[in-house]
Amino acid sequence: MTPTPNAGRVIHGGVLRLLHWLNAIAVLILIPSGLQIYNASPFYPIRFPDWLSLGGSLTGALLWHFAAMWLFACNLVVYLALRLVARRGGPALLPLSIGGVWSDLRQTMRFKLGHVDGVYNGIQRLFYLGIAAVLVLAIASGLALWKPVQVQGLTSLL
Repeated sequence: MTPTPNAGRVIHGGVLRLLHWLNAIAVLILIPSGLQIYNASPFYPIRFPDWLSLGGSLTGALLWHFAAMWLFACNLVVYLALRLVARRGGPALLPLSIGGVWSDLRQTMRFKLGHVDGVYNGIQRLFYLGIAAVLVLAIASGLALWKPVQVQGLTSLL
């Protein structure tokens, strides 16, 4: 077996891998606890099976959900600080240009888009930044649902 040209080269360091795994754990807690919160509502006729939910009751589900939400939110702040501010933790996400994305999209449609290990193309940068924006929106909407009076401006905005 011949070694690959990039054998031994680390593209994603330990901190970035840790952040990804922490997100995975948070999501694996958020989903079943959210299902238990959903089950506690008297307005919905559909119930998810108890084996799919986490918390045992509304109170327990809320505790799990909030703990995972804070893990998720803090993890996202650290990730964004590393990637956008310090420009560490993997290939650069910025600068991003419409022309670059459009060029990469045209090359992709012709099956001619090249790849360089350790460098994100415009489409990858756009999607990574888009996912970060969606995660920020998910956290903000959760906060607006949880504390609508305390974050009235955010609640009104959403």
